[in-house]
Amino acid sequence: MPAPLKILIAEDEPMIAKILRDKLTREGFEILGAATGREALQAAETQGPSLILLDYTLDDMTGLDALKKIKAMPECQAIPIVMLIATDYRQHGGACLESGASGVLAKPFKPTQVARAAHQMLGTAAAEIPGPS
Repeated sequence: MPAPLKILIAEDEPMIAKILRDKLTREGFEILGAATGREALQAAETQGPSLILLDYTLDDMTGLDALKKIKAMPECQAIPIVMLIATDYRQHGGACLESGASGVLAKPFKPTQVARAAHQMLGTAAAEIPGPS
């Protein structure tokens, strides 16, 4: 059985990060976490994620700045990045796509939307693994 694909969730809101972690773990992905832009940059460079879900409003830098820095790393240029945006979706979403984001999701979103986007970006089939009752 192949190793699960890794998804880096860079989200500074603990509840949102937990909801995404729980859903994507049930989908069969290995989850890496980052609560700041700096942590996201380090994890992207050293942990080899297959996909990055990047919040636009991190505490120490904007998601757009983090996106640009990640895309500037030669080892990370091919990693798809989906931006999670709560405010000024149209303005920020366009700037993110122009800077190399593979997709943009507007908050609030449903965990199933994020899972669907992850499967789409990674070319995997959705097969949720039941969690505890």
